[in-house]
Amino acid sequence: MPPKATSASKAPKTEAEDSASDRDDHEERITALETTVQSMNSKLDQILASLAVQRLPSPPEAFKPLPKPSSTAEATTRDIGLFDPSNDAEAVRSEKQDIVYGDVTLFANKLRRVAARKIVHGYTIGDCLRGSAIAWYEGANPEELEQASIEQWCTVLLKQFRLSREVAVLVFPP
Repeated sequence: MPPKATSASKAPKTEAEDSASDRDDHEERITALETTVQSMNSKLDQILASLAVQRLPSPPEAFKPLPKPSSTAEATTRDIGLFDPSNDAEAVRSEKQDIVYGDVTLFANKLRRVAARKIVHGYTIGDCLRGSAIAWYEGANPEELEQASIEQWCTVLLKQFRLSREVAVLVFPP
């Protein structure tokens, strides 16, 4: 009589059965992930719908353009800084409590920024000039310059003191 098979003596799984079992596990995991993604998409749609209904606040004050100053405050030489176009000087330096610009472009930009918030008189700009700039100013027509606009001042200063490309290359080689 042949021996009876007991539960303890089950035959091991074949490779095909292991592979089929692994595929079933992967399919279950993929199905679970798809369900999770669908649930998250549904929640996201609900959040987006609720946000669309809400009104967005107006932008903060920082993003609105600043009004032109109605101030009658007058700029001082300390507000603007000094301009001394010495060839050996740094572009910007500090002397005592004053900022001294050696670069005319930086000085003109500072002049424009100050003029955007304070009243800048021509004679105040004249008081900001040092070195060869004051010699140029005194040799020019100070009364006419004192009546000039900020942009006219900047144009004249840039024309007079900006280094030409050729000179700049010689003075400040690359």
